[in-house]
Amino acid sequence: MRPLTAASALGPPIPTADGGMDGIRTAVVARAGRLIELTRREFPQWAPPPFSPDVYAQAIGISIIESHELVHWDALLVPTGTTLQIICNARGRNAGRRRFSIAHELVHCFFADADERYHMRTRHRAEYYRNDEARFLERLCDTGAAELLMPQPWFAEAVQRRGRTAQAVPLLAEEFGVSLEATALRLVETASEPCAIAFFDLAAKPSVEERLGRRQAARGDTVAYRVKRAFRSPGFPYLIPEGKSVPSESAIYRASLQNSELVAVDALSLGGGEPHLTRVSAFPLHRHNSMDAPPRVVAILRVAETDRRPAAQAT
Repeated sequence: MRPLTAASALGPPIPTADGGMDGIRTAVVARAGRLIELTRREFPQWAPPPFSPDVYAQAIGISIIESHELVHWDALLVPTGTTLQIICNARGRNAGRRRFSIAHELVHCFFADADERYHMRTRHRAEYYRNDEARFLERLCDTGAAELLMPQPWFAEAVQRRGRTAQAVPLLAEEFGVSLEATALRLVETASEPCAIAFFDLAAKPSVEERLGRRQAARGDTVAYRVKRAFRSPGFPYLIPEGKSVPSESAIYRASLQNSELVAVDALSLGGGEPHLTRVSAFPLHRHNSMDAPPRVVAILRVAETDRRPAAQAT
């Protein structure tokens, strides 16, 4: 039996077999918008951002239970016969990760199988979602979760107010109560020009870290600022592989030595081959605003021009 709460409030379930990827994605975004509207009607005093997934759940009668017994999972969507429950991992997950996990499980309610089996969200997806259909559904739920937590036009207004710069990434993450990575992905998805956002850590080559261990490798001579995570808009032409280093004279490296945003044009060999001139906006993410340790650096990358010139070699 289809849960009465989600079904009556949001309409019939979204089919995953018809309409193609774009059609289903459009339906998920529209359904997320419907849930936002319903929640605002139910709670007129609600004044986001941030957009709390707990409030969404309350609006459609889905309970959220905190559990210290989940080890590998961030959240579970559990059918209970006539309604649904979300069990959330209470073992020290940060607030942004918790919010995104709950929003992700709420989007599972949009689909027909929500009342037929458990749905589980974990960081180690490759291990658990082995077939294309499962991976497709997880991507759709991530899309819907981003729409619930950073919906338009609120997100667009915030970006216009703060600017689409590296310094804005942590400010937007704080305003919407989401992780830096979720903010970066949303920024590149909504960008009007091709761009990429990458996070860089001071680290040795991945192969060296794997062989020697992180602490021992950090004392070696292959330490450099390297890509930890990257997100590209569809039109951004260059790959940004994890573990890729940048030269010590780059804006990314220089930004790590200060406490403010640095804007420059760098020659970066992002995906191998010859370097490309790239407009870089880089900002250091110092822990607790302390400069005692090398920070992670977030950078927004845009293609500057088609000309190329030699650049220093990175290890």
